[in-house]
Amino acid sequence: MIDWTKNMSNIASDGNPGKCPVCGNKNTDYKYSLIDSGWGYCDIWCNECKHAYHVSRVRVPETIPDKILPDNLLF
Repeated sequence: MIDWTKNMSNIASDGNPGKCPVCGNKNTDYKYSLIDSGWGYCDIWCNECKHAYHVSRVRVPETIPDKILPDNLLF
């Protein structure tokens, strides 16, 4: 199993997901989705190799950028 934990920590601390744990590229991004009362999920992905990770039950920040999840991601 590939470990995306460091990416979640990076997002929480400075909003930058950091390197992809699969290919090592820095061209990564993330999207929070609010479900209810400040809680939701987060998807993190690499724009190069298309690997992605879904994290459920996370606290969603009050202000989140409006991003679109790319097609053809490998979860």
